[in-house]
Amino acid sequence: MVYFLEGPFEGKKNDWAMWSESRATVRLRRMMARPRETLYLYGDPAYHCTFGVCAPFRTPAGGELTADEAEFNRHLSAQRISIEHAFGDSWRQWNYLANSQQLHSGSQAVGAFFRATIILNNVRACMQGYNQTSQRFGVNPPTPHEYLNPTDLAVP
Repeated sequence: MVYFLEGPFEGKKNDWAMWSESRATVRLRRMMARPRETLYLYGDPAYHCTFGVCAPFRTPAGGELTADEAEFNRHLSAQRISIEHAFGDSWRQWNYLANSQQLHSGSQAVGAFFRATIILNNVRACMQGYNQTSQRFGVNPPTPHEYLNPTDLAVP
């Protein structure tokens, strides 16, 4: 399930710039201030390691990664594939979005279309009690009622 979705952003903007503009770090700090386990978000190589963001090790100029660093990077890469499935599922289920020829930023609410598909996919996962990502990480989604009425889960 997708918990946090920000945007839309211009297509040429890089991931790190979008992350910085989204102020997601503020939300993450609020979430982690609660008494619960520490959470990390996966950042692909475009990200930097910062509060709550775990990014792969970069190979030093003229050097190599240690065996542990390489293994860490392999593990992160496998997680990224699972996360990408959540977005891919939206494109497959709601094929209007998959046909980019039909979408025109500025003349249509492309960001709203995408948000709606994420919400609908999340509700579908809640109703089914699972999705590919929840199965991969061994976490059950909330009930539809919990998802649509998140008073206990809300982060200001």
